[in-house]
Amino acid sequence: DSIRLRSQFAGRYTQLSVFERLRHHYNLYANFLSSRDPRSSFYKYAFSIINSYTAYQEVPETAEGWKSFFLDLAKLARAFAKFPTRAIQLSETAPTILLSIHPPIDEPVARTLKIPIVRVTETFPSLRGVIHNISRMPLALYVMITLLTRPGFSRRHLIKSFTFIFDFILHYECLDQSGIRQIITHRDRYPDEIGMLLRARELGVQTIKIDHYPLDPYAHTTTVCQYYFIANKMNQAVFEAYPQNDWIIYQAGGFPSWDRLANYAYSPIDTPKVVLFISQYWSEHFSGTDNRFYIREILQVLPEGFQLWIKVHPLEKSERYAEFKNKGVRIIAQGESDNYSLISQATFCFSMYSALSYEAKHICNRSFLINYHPERLAAMDYKHLTNFIDHVKNSTELREVLSGARRPLDQNVFIQRFNPHFPETCSTLATYVKHLAATVPRMPTEEVSFPRFHGRK
Repeated sequence: DSIRLRSQFAGRYTQLSVFERLRHHYNLYANFLSSRDPRSSFYKYAFSIINSYTAYQEVPETAEGWKSFFLDLAKLARAFAKFPTRAIQLSETAPTILLSIHPPIDEPVARTLKIPIVRVTETFPSLRGVIHNISRMPLALYVMITLLTRPGFSRRHLIKSFTFIFDFILHYECLDQSGIRQIITHRDRYPDEIGMLLRARELGVQTIKIDHYPLDPYAHTTTVCQYYFIANKMNQAVFEAYPQNDWIIYQAGGFPSWDRLANYAYSPIDTPKVVLFISQYWSEHFSGTDNRFYIREILQVLPEGFQLWIKVHPLEKSERYAEFKNKGVRIIAQGESDNYSLISQATFCFSMYSALSYEAKHICNRSFLINYHPERLAAMDYKHLTNFIDHVKNSTELREVLSGARRPLDQNVFIQRFNPHFPETCSTLATYVKHLAATVPRMPTEEVSFPRFHGRK
């Protein structure tokens, strides 16, 4: 199905940008939804996986395609079997809560706002809950069959997404949100989060999205939060590309969890000076070029008196970079050293598209993205990086950077454009949240509806 879909474009499809390709897949799905009643459970179940389905379209297929397909079928069968005995609850409730992502990221934000970090946990269902879950299974199956028989859709990517429908049902129909007035979250793209947040809005709860990272176009096609404490224009552009997001009320903000970067003073090592390369997981799949290619490029032009450090991505193994050990390269595994301490010691920082490059720019002004073939990169559209961060596009530019002949974008200008309230973003968010609580009345249930889609080409 995916091959047939792409053949419709002939050679033009591969020339489209990441955003254009994702919008095409998204609009195919939106056209399907536009023919359905947004008030129906069918529509809601189908809507819940639009982000995941769109995202899977640009994930490259592996050589073990059939093996992966049967594994996905097995996961779906397991999800069907487990669903009747599943139930969920919130770890605690309060008038304003922060949905948990990762403690080191959550805690500074929650501490400044003086609110609890809340998780959704599994529990045992009541008999009534079991009966409810069983009663929803025929409709879920009908939605799946309808989507699988829809012309132009990728069945493989649909099957990957179907397991998430059960998470949506639990969070939308079964999760008790009583006592909550405001929900703050970075995560709002997966079906479970979509279900919880849409139900919260129907209950009159204020839903506030924040950003912890620069956004790639994957699965960031629809946000269901009403208020968006937006980090910058680059992140905003991701959502403004989709017209159904017109319900978002934007508030200029920044990255609240990045305030902690102000605790790191820039203190570069002199003997030897350090070039820090931050590896990116699955780089060869999302960009067509391996991290190791750019490591070799740096080593070829590394000035005398410099040492290359490689910060290995948490999902990679250090052995992947074993070939560089006998070349005087320091290989740093996850947990071996604090990322920001490493950055503060470096004279130059490079990565293909890691979020750490943007964080590094707050500490080390000479932080660069490096990619000689940006048109291949499926995880970021480099056109959106203009005026935000420097990009090394070829070996000549790399040599100019390392020799000091090329001056980077001024650090203060970068912060003003990319993270404007740094290092007081958490305080700015706290003021905004209190303002909403004090001035915006609870919205009656009948005024809230799911995003409406209109047929698009």
